[in-house]
Amino acid sequence: MEGQRSAYPILTGEQIPAARIAGPLQAGGGVLGIPEGLHAVSVSLESQRTVAGYLQQGDHVEVFGTFAGKTGNSTTRVVIPDALVLAVADPTTTGGGGPNAVTLAVTPEQASLLIFTQEQGRVWLTMLPPNQPGVELPPASVKALW
Repeated sequence: MEGQRSAYPILTGEQIPAARIAGPLQAGGGVLGIPEGLHAVSVSLESQRTVAGYLQQGDHVEVFGTFAGKTGNSTTRVVIPDALVLAVADPTTTGGGGPNAVTLAVTPEQASLLIFTQEQGRVWLTMLPPNQPGVELPPASVKALW
């Protein structure tokens, strides 16, 4: 399997079946391994917004956004139901004390939504269980709770 790369993260000491090996050693999609047709976009978030810092490369997340309404009635909704985590920069290992930078692989349309949400609202990431997709949900608001 020389000259090939892993298609998925590999744990220390794990046996690697041939089905988990893909392509040449040089990673496709540049240094981040961005899947074809997707873009890489980063968001800077506090630990509680990134599953307490447990996110790792290869995880999948659902992206939620909260927006303030005109009458003070905020709304939270799913912005991106499933995004691949390409990288996580932990500020404690890079000498900073600020938030985590999480880099996601998303479609160009999802990148636009994520950037808008980061600029105009508040972003939260939830980790998806392995091999389970995110779900579309109706928006949550105080009005929806009553």
